[in-house]
Amino acid sequence: LQQLGDERHRLLWTMHHLITDGWSLPLLVMEIFTLYEAHARGEPVTLDRPRPYGEYIAWLKKQDKARTEAFWKRELQGFSAPTPFRVDRPASGGAGDGLFEERRLVLPEALAKALSVFARQHRLTPSTVVQGAWALLLSRYSGEQDVLFGATVSGRSAPLAGIDRMVGVFINTLPVRVS
Repeated sequence: LQQLGDERHRLLWTMHHLITDGWSLPLLVMEIFTLYEAHARGEPVTLDRPRPYGEYIAWLKKQDKARTEAFWKRELQGFSAPTPFRVDRPASGGAGDGLFEERRLVLPEALAKALSVFARQHRLTPSTVVQGAWALLLSRYSGEQDVLFGATVSGRSAPLAGIDRMVGVFINTLPVRVS
């Protein structure tokens, strides 16, 4: 908290995603504003105490690791290396110049709407459509018919009461295999 004058302050807030996930951010902001508004009115504050994140960690530790490992070994059978993405190397196979360029593309409104309609018609999320396009791109550039890439998910599906109000890291990167 930075004091800029007698009645002026600035709150600077930074955190890394290793500390908390995107779902937790609105929970924290809501608590800050609740505390601030009560303080500004001179009223006492009582916040509901959320379930501790440690309960989620304890739940994770109780999971059957051998069963999970067997599941992923079955799902990923046949893969021993990442799907190659050959666009980062010149066709000659020599070392690249190390120069990269950032490009931004804004989809025309009509195309964005068409993609949204496509996703709804096929009962897909926009993320699934993008992941499908990425799988096709990987397949084309790698020459592989069976590709594998990671997708980060944020989920709170553990059967714990109050998990929706826990603050912590609930993100996970899962392998996505597409043939």
